Amino acid sequence: MSTALDLMDGLVERLKDILEDFPIKLADSTPIKFNIYRHKVPEQLNNRVKIKGSKETQEDVFPFCVVKIDTFSKEENVSNQETAVNVFIGVKNDGYEGQGYDDVLSCMQHIWNDLNKNPVVASFFKIKYELDCALNEDDAETHPYYYGIMRLRFESPSMQFVGGD
Repeated sequence: MSTALDLMDGLVERLKDILEDFPIKLADSTPIKFNIYRHKVPEQLNNRVKIKGSKETQEDVFPFCVVKIDTFSKEENVSNQETAVNVFIGVKNDGYEGQGYDDVLSCMQHIWNDLNKNPVVASFFKIKYELDCALNEDDAETHPYYYGIMRLRFESPSMQFVGGD
């Protein structure tokens, strides 16, 4: 049987594929790839780069998606397991015309479209509608950093008690 960790790992790989060619650019129009993380943005990427605090390390983190299991449950022995996953999205855009907001919204829509087209992740977990998205409302407070969250729900068969010792 597959587990919530299998779902998280499968979704991380799927997001890498979905966002491989996503058209996001730095202020100088240089294309940049999304970083996809499990659980959280790492505090240390390597021996020389620390994420917390310094400006140059922030450049190494953005744009990013963080995949984090929120909850999983099963109503009864014969029911499927339901797992809720949060996908946090962060981008950096120095523009003052709402481009960072647009980047996050476009990223969400890109992920949404792919999951609607193929609602199965890791050959085992099926999207359970409804899908929810929210954008950070305090853009002025966080500029040039913009954030959003997607809440995805998945359903999968799970282990059942069949009797015996």
